[in-house]
Amino acid sequence: MNREITLSYVLTTRNKLPYLKEVMKRLLENVQPDEEIVITDGASTDGTVEYLTELYKLGKIHQFISEPDKGEAHGYNKGFLMAKGELIKFLSDDDVYDFQVIAKCKEYMISNLSIDLTFANICCLNHSIASNKLLLIKSYEIWFKEWVGKKVENCFFCGLSIMIRKKSLPFLGLFDTSFKHIDFEYSVRVTSKRANIAFCSHIMVCAIFNEMSISKNYEYIQKKEIERVSAYYNYIYLLGGKPVITEIQKNIFFRISKKLGLFHPIPRIEFYPNYNYELYDNIIYTDLTSLFNEIPKYLSDYNRSNKLEFISNINMNSLSKIQ
Repeated sequence: MNREITLSYVLTTRNKLPYLKEVMKRLLENVQPDEEIVITDGASTDGTVEYLTELYKLGKIHQFISEPDKGEAHGYNKGFLMAKGELIKFLSDDDVYDFQVIAKCKEYMISNLSIDLTFANICCLNHSIASNKLLLIKSYEIWFKEWVGKKVENCFFCGLSIMIRKKSLPFLGLFDTSFKHIDFEYSVRVTSKRANIAFCSHIMVCAIFNEMSISKNYEYIQKKEIERVSAYYNYIYLLGGKPVITEIQKNIFFRISKKLGLFHPIPRIEFYPNYNYELYDNIIYTDLTSLFNEIPKYLSDYNRSNKLEFISNINMNSLSKIQ
């Protein structure tokens, strides 16, 4: 008799075995009887295939393939199509998750059938420079609330915390395989469609920036990908400096003088506010395992100290709380 799957964890990986083992240890401790684990590997050569094959033979993971792919988006898309769950929670292979928050988002989406997608607060730690500072990325919440209030056409939020309703995939779409920063394009796309999206105020995940991170290895093309998304979706990137046009620069004589080369003004730069802030500055760890053991304590501490709220664009004035 086939068991009913409520939630599918979809994880894609390639050559990150030390981090993957830490992620899998905690996933296997938290997976529920009505959930499944789906893993797509991009033909790793560092022992990942052998490690995952053994877990699959032991029945600890439910679906597993290893084959060459065309990047992270391709790997996730294969996993999405393989998933049997009503909901899909995609996981990264190098970050720390709070599975209690995942459970709350699962409960919320099961109770609110009109919601296509949820995401949550995240924090980050830069392991590539052995940092001991935990930074809360508050920008995603601020930008989302701007979108809910219809002050902007679309917004960007981090994909690490996304949970998707599988029935919504034909509307939302899969990841665009022409992008490296796949969550950037995806979040702007689904908000441009005015999908039904909910934000969870608790921290679901801590991003562990490292030498093998996608964001680090493909940082050099970020600007071009922002330009592509901005052109197609009329998206306004909300970080960094922006040139400010003063009243005098709007004057017709000023513009003619500038065009004739008689005047070369230096544009004034205005910076968007930085909503992110340091949560903790004393994370103590000696190796990767101790780091993965310590981070959940800080996530739990934050989540216990802050009210759990879900905010959606279905009714911008409604906040629902789950005890």
